[in-house]
Amino acid sequence: MNQKEISELKRRFRLGKNAIGRIYGCYVNSQKEIVSYLDESLDRMPEEEAEKYLALLKKTLSGALGRNLIDIVFSTQQVADSDEHRRLMALRDSRLKDGEVRQEFYQTVIDSLDMGESNYLILLAHDAYDVPHRGKDGEDRADEGDTVFSYIVCCVCPVKDGKLELSYCAGENEFHNCAPSQIVSPPELGFLFPAFDDRAANIYNALTYARKPDELHQEFLDAIFHTEPPMSAGEQREAFQTALREGLEGACGLGLLSAIWADGKDCEIYPVVNAQNLVAVNYPGLARENEAEIQGLYGQGLDRLFRDRVWPVFIAAYRQNALGLTCMLAPQYDYEDENLPEQEQLLYYMKRLNEESAEVGLSGGRISDTPLEQKLLEDRWFMEGTLPDYRFTSFYSTQGHTLEVELQDRLLESVRTVVSQYGGELDVFGYLNENVTRQALLADGVHYTYGQDFLAKCVETALGYTSVMVDMEWIAYPDSGDALNEMSSNLGWNLQNYFKGYENFEGTTVSESDERIRAFLALDYGKRIDGNTVYLELENPGSPAWFVLRGEGKRIRAVEGGQWTLLEDGAYLIEATEENVVITLQNSTRG
Repeated sequence: MNQKEISELKRRFRLGKNAIGRIYGCYVNSQKEIVSYLDESLDRMPEEEAEKYLALLKKTLSGALGRNLIDIVFSTQQVADSDEHRRLMALRDSRLKDGEVRQEFYQTVIDSLDMGESNYLILLAHDAYDVPHRGKDGEDRADEGDTVFSYIVCCVCPVKDGKLELSYCAGENEFHNCAPSQIVSPPELGFLFPAFDDRAANIYNALTYARKPDELHQEFLDAIFHTEPPMSAGEQREAFQTALREGLEGACGLGLLSAIWADGKDCEIYPVVNAQNLVAVNYPGLARENEAEIQGLYGQGLDRLFRDRVWPVFIAAYRQNALGLTCMLAPQYDYEDENLPEQEQLLYYMKRLNEESAEVGLSGGRISDTPLEQKLLEDRWFMEGTLPDYRFTSFYSTQGHTLEVELQDRLLESVRTVVSQYGGELDVFGYLNENVTRQALLADGVHYTYGQDFLAKCVETALGYTSVMVDMEWIAYPDSGDALNEMSSNLGWNLQNYFKGYENFEGTTVSESDERIRAFLALDYGKRIDGNTVYLELENPGSPAWFVLRGEGKRIRAVEGGQWTLLEDGAYLIEATEENVVITLQNSTRG
């Protein structure tokens, strides 16, 4: 499953958006004894209670792919004839209505799972999703769908003792320490079966969830799926580092690929983009949304949370690094509620972002099922009523590069570049059409992984380009825990530690990066290396061009027709400002 398919299912875990009829489960104590069973109609529950159950189940689809969310693959033999696959199919096909199958599943979980001294709650739900047809324009058409995705979702939630609180005891007319007897915590683990691959059921796969990436609960996975256990995040990290050490023989930092790039050469020079972007997508949000959850977590509404707490943390992290800043505005997240964006909020952030020399683009993100065309229409009404002369030149897309129709909208007619999350394509930037470029967001500034770090270093080495994303929708609609605290803990540290080696490249906004990408793609040049002299000849340079020069054991003596900056030992950034550039080198005197 990919992130887009996971997000599509997550949107169903809201009242009125799913076909979940009943919630099943059992409460287990630390002695592995079933204390009570759960079998309740979702429709007959109080609304707040039903929302809490759905929120717990939804968290089973949260986190990062490859870390919290792991694909489980069944063998052909298992699908054909195995107890574990037969049990999962029976649960799904019966829509969880078969009590004997449920009891067998509960007992399998209880016998295998190690939750220490904690009591826990097993939750099960079944949903049937009428998958809408998705046209070539990327929009869903519910009336044309012919696929029903029938699936089950399970989560295991620790149940903990409540904290003592001073409370009023009506019988005694006094205040005493009282505590809720038991409180259900967010899921520790869970799974979805079957997988939702290519927007259809794949009974050869399941998707598992672990709150802690380094603790997958292998005993649970073996009992329920009986497959080769996946590597935890810690094991992946160790394997990655081992492969890195063996494959690159200790190369690190900016020079990670220098042994490959300049293999066998005393000197090499090649063009780069020289653009370093920090992109806050879905920020700022301008409507007072998700008030109940945000008030419960932070004691204030979303507007004050973004202003008083998110902005200071985010801008402090930005100021400590050399990346340029672009914020992709989200007038609304949920276009199906009554909360409209506020003009005062927009004017406040436009002023603050202007003070930071930042760019304001538009986000295409939303959590509702509102078609992008309708979202753009509502955003256009808002912008025309607030800042009628403002023109967006950059756009964040959540649906990849299928935007030909949307880019014709009047709100986007000035857009020159589209950014989206990296999807594994070979080229990280290029042209979307003859007028608009596309740029990939290579790394998540908060949930940064070793795989992202490897990719970023490779691209930085080869192209002098990086683009770091921070998705603020994750704070407005948190999947689990205190998202703001996680950003506070991770963002500044990640930027300082992982991107400090890039500080001699230039920080750019997305639109500034776009101009440099266009110049890079159009660059026509010749080069010649004669001993310790490097000659560059640029054809019709309309703007500065940048190159990385690598020379093992060499340093620059002089540059004519340009200027240079030291990147690291043996690596220099050359800015060519004239048609002809001559770089004179000399052998380093250091032993």
